[in-house]
Amino acid sequence: MPRRYQSYYLPVPVERFDSASEYEFESILGPALSSSSCSVIDYRNPRPKHQFLSYLASRRDLLLHGSNSTDIEVIEPWSRATDNWSLPKAVYAASDGVIPVFFAVANRAEPGVVRDIHRVRIATDDGVARYFYHIITTPTPTASFSRARGMVYVLPRTPFRPYRDRDGRSLAEWVSQQPVRPLARVPVSLDDFPYGVKGWF
Repeated sequence: MPRRYQSYYLPVPVERFDSASEYEFESILGPALSSSSCSVIDYRNPRPKHQFLSYLASRRDLLLHGSNSTDIEVIEPWSRATDNWSLPKAVYAASDGVIPVFFAVANRAEPGVVRDIHRVRIATDDGVARYFYHIITTPTPTASFSRARGMVYVLPRTPFRPYRDRDGRSLAEWVSQQPVRPLARVPVSLDDFPYGVKGWF
């Protein structure tokens, strides 16, 4: 039987940072980066967690990697099997605050189940090109849709390079073919994904 997919397009949120949010985020990030180990960031700010993560990627030149595993010391290159143009083995990261949350909470370990997200640029009805998240899932009645909790790892931008799809587009994803040691980590849950996602994971 052919595998069925469900596909969704969600608008990418426009993140704006003022002096107050920058001060708060720097106060949270500073102690974590000053630690010699990959410390856990205890995020208790009322601002959405994906906004904090977006700040790290856009203002601090950091990258983010989401995983179901919560205790990774070194992220090793691996083969991503849900598309047809990925590198054979690589560490994947995002310069985006939402994509890593998806990968951290989505249960992608079930055989035959695809749960993936990419950032795409699409011309809308008014003729303006806007960014969307393209989410692909394999519906299955027996799936355990979410891990509920996971971890977003904060990574240095070196030794990454932009990851381009088969059409040559670079859309907020980065790859490294070398192992990468995280600088810090942020626990996340399904509540931190900023969309209604019942049944999507």
